[in-house]
Amino acid sequence: MHESLAGISTAKFLLVLLATGVMVAAVGAGGLLLAYTLGPEMARGQDWIMLTVAVSTACIPLPLAWLVVGRERIGWKALGWRGASRRHVLLAVAVAILYLLAGTLVYRMAGLQDALDTYLLEDFAQYFGRAGPEPLRLMAFLLVVGPLAAIAEELFFRGFIYGWLRRRMRAWTAAGISAACFAAVHFHYLVPGGTLGLAAAGDIFVTGLLLAWLYQTSGSLAPPIVMHAVNNITIILFVAFAL
Repeated sequence: MHESLAGISTAKFLLVLLATGVMVAAVGAGGLLLAYTLGPEMARGQDWIMLTVAVSTACIPLPLAWLVVGRERIGWKALGWRGASRRHVLLAVAVAILYLLAGTLVYRMAGLQDALDTYLLEDFAQYFGRAGPEPLRLMAFLLVVGPLAAIAEELFFRGFIYGWLRRRMRAWTAAGISAACFAAVHFHYLVPGGTLGLAAAGDIFVTGLLLAWLYQTSGSLAPPIVMHAVNNITIILFVAFAL
């Protein structure tokens, strides 16, 4: 499954990581800078924020496409872009739902559920305001955080990072490192600080482990993409209609 990535040198691997980080950060910062030049209201506009997030997310696989698929002539199949059995797809849905339920139970037992709900509502408000989402805006946001984010991030974190590491170390070690990278880039969950911030970081880390496990067991990115999308969409719908 990861054989073609064996020829990618450590230098090239690090270059892809660096190029991806720089590109995503540049697009995000550029979007905000452009918005401020057009007016502070534009920078705070919910549609502009959503557009910036969407473009930044879509840019994640571009260095991978250029430096690995294009320059190294490694096909997307080597990165896991292939079909999966129905059993593995259904497993991904089940894992997503069960993990969300287990996570809710853990947050409640730890006395963190109210603080988490408050943070999620505040995060949600920057995209939709305090009045709540309009149907079309909500649908657009679900497409961004659902399939777009799932495809882009799984290609990068599982297809490339985990795939490259797996050729050099045991599966769970590779899964742990890729999950740590996955948690690190979702640093906004550390914003609440304290116990909630640490719990959220651990939550993202375990999610990364499960996504790597689905990829390793199925040989396809389809199951982790499905789990990732179901997880994100479920959380957004919960915040929109249950909180």
